[in-house]
Amino acid sequence: MSGLDNIVKRIKAEAREQVDIVEKEVSSFKKEYVGQVKAETSAEIKKIVDQSARDRAIYEEKVVSNGEFRRRNAVLKAKGEMIDETIQKALDELKALDDNAYFETILNIVKENAQAKEGQIRFCAKDIARLPDGFEAKVSEVAQSKGGKLTIDSTNADIDYGFILVYGDIEENCTFDAIVASKRDQLRDIVNKNLFE
Repeated sequence: MSGLDNIVKRIKAEAREQVDIVEKEVSSFKKEYVGQVKAETSAEIKKIVDQSARDRAIYEEKVVSNGEFRRRNAVLKAKGEMIDETIQKALDELKALDDNAYFETILNIVKENAQAKEGQIRFCAKDIARLPDGFEAKVSEVAQSKGGKLTIDSTNADIDYGFILVYGDIEENCTFDAIVASKRDQLRDIVNKNLFE
């Protein structure tokens, strides 16, 4: 246990030294998926770094070398947990966006996923009730730019945060959770690079 603590302390110290780099490199990820929550994400990263410093002081007294193999595995585990926590915090912030930022993010996801076909977009009842004025026209414009046509389906989707694209019998899950799950490896690589390289 003390070897793991030593490794975690070292990783956290490295993370603290890289905060400026992290903020710059993570900004493109945040702009794409989080939009206007850059300040909250930076605050969360600062909390992680601050907690790392407190943990490091405690762990320094307990560290004992347990061999290179155990150290390597402990480093990978600690990095994985920090990466997953960072991704989850970003996802939570994405879900907490105000209506304007939320639907701007939705429109960006539509731009990435619209097809050159005729289809429908389904939202949960909560999102249907808060659709901004002119949003359907914006969705239609995006679909037309891709050579397709999209209308908002009045049927409520049994989802939270995001939407379902329906093209005939094919449904594409564009919920925030599904998008993060489908891009988890890519996101883990981005966060890993930003935190530890």
